[in-house]
Amino acid sequence: MKALRIALFVVVVAAAALACLFLLPWLKEGHDIEELPLFASIAGGLACLAVVWWLAHRKRLGGLFAWGATALAVPLLAYACLSLRLVWNDWQGRRLARTVKVVALRETEIRWPRLDGPVGVRLEIDVEHAIGRRGFASSPRILMGADPHPDRREYYFGTFDRGVDDYLERPIFELPAPEADAFARSGRATLAYELFPGALQRRDGSAVCLIDPRLYPGKRAPAPPGGSDLGAAWFFVAEGGTYVDLSAPLTEALRRGSRLQGDPQAWGALMRRLEPRALEGAGYTPCAPSRPGQFESCYCPPAS
Repeated sequence: MKALRIALFVVVVAAAALACLFLLPWLKEGHDIEELPLFASIAGGLACLAVVWWLAHRKRLGGLFAWGATALAVPLLAYACLSLRLVWNDWQGRRLARTVKVVALRETEIRWPRLDGPVGVRLEIDVEHAIGRRGFASSPRILMGADPHPDRREYYFGTFDRGVDDYLERPIFELPAPEADAFARSGRATLAYELFPGALQRRDGSAVCLIDPRLYPGKRAPAPPGGSDLGAAWFFVAEGGTYVDLSAPLTEALRRGSRLQGDPQAWGALMRRLEPRALEGAGYTPCAPSRPGQFESCYCPPAS
């Protein structure tokens, strides 16, 4: 019986150590409500192992039992607390999202020399809210389709990972420092973004740098959208990990006030203007920017 208890102790310690090691990447990279089933199942497994450990020692609670119970308690409490925190943050995020309303939207075309139309849009968004927390507001991502309603969970995966340049976003290498105070005070906040097709990585003076087409040898040209409705994914992350989904109010505001709403031809033309062929046709030539980057193709406008 003693040998069985020692073997079980080895299993308990190994399980506890593996559970702690498995948790480290999530603590470093972050976690969200999608991880709740995983964390809860691990907590449940550790709880079952704790019951087995107690049953094996219920007639003799000695030092070995205390060591094993302590080893299990650390990851069990960690996973249980994380699961409860995810539930709390999700409830808080949903509650705060219901207080958000886009009360005004101003849209301005962004034009570049020699091109026959806009290459992007500048959005100024007036938001009324009761968030009242410091955190980070993402840049909106906007698409066109058949009545799309993306949410914050589709910001990186799902709808927005099916094409390289079928949506508008802030150039990925131009993302500014987080605006911690954007929603720090309840009331009205104004946020401004310059959005371009996703193929644009950055601007460097007069040079425009696109994703290097060699990274996507089979990439298609922007296809006509499957509908004429705009949709947006946008969110705010408060300190402490509470996600507030701002997608729905921005989608509604875009459908009310954007000139692109209901105009798939204008949308398609905007997407195509940042294709290498379109830039070269307008006289842009390959060039080296002042700050060389990686995995990009840069073009400069013709001298005026």
